[in-house]
Amino acid sequence: MLECLYRCNLSINKKQYIHVLSSIFFNFKTLLHKRYIISQEIPLAELKYFIKTNKHLPNIPSAKEVADNGIELGAMNAKLLEKIEELTLYILQQQKENDSMRKEITEIKMMIKSK
Repeated sequence: MLECLYRCNLSINKKQYIHVLSSIFFNFKTLLHKRYIISQEIPLAELKYFIKTNKHLPNIPSAKEVADNGIELGAMNAKLLEKIEELTLYILQQQKENDSMRKEITEIKMMIKSK
């Protein structure tokens, strides 16, 4: 990482580097110990409306907030993991609906063939 900092022309001394690394590690380790459980899924229509209205995902800071305040890497990683879990749940929901539709289509085809 020091090599990356050097190549990116960032000025940081070893003491600052160690402090930054330990801060990131500590915050991320703390967040990993907290289990994130999705209490309720947001219906897709509500999610679409939220994104259209606010121009960002729920529980994720807006571009302006990030520009004004920056981000804490550990907290942002936790939020991104939350979004990955939500996406996984949406995918599973969509797969269930697709399977149901396929079954229904197959049944309809069988009914048409038998007539």
